[in-house]
Amino acid sequence: YTTAEMVELERVMLERANDRDEALALSSTAIDDAIAAKPSMTPEQCKAVRYVCEAETRVSVIEGAPGAGKSFALD
Repeated sequence: YTTAEMVELERVMLERANDRDEALALSSTAIDDAIAAKPSMTPEQCKAVRYVCEAETRVSVIEGAPGAGKSFALD
C-alpha cells in the first residue's frame, strides 16, 4: 500500500537519479540547515539524512521498519 503522493515523490526521485547533469552531493551547510529545520528528528534519522545527502551515488537506500520515520526524515 502507498499513497499517490509517495508514488509521485518516487517518480521524481527516479527522474533526478537519471539526470546526469544534476549535482550529486550537497554542501555540509545545506545538510546542517535541513537537519536543523526538523529538530524532532532522532539521531538515527539525522544519520540517514547525512548518508543520503553526502553520498556521491545517484541512488541511496534507506531501510527501516514501518513507522520508523524514513519518509519524515527524507521529506
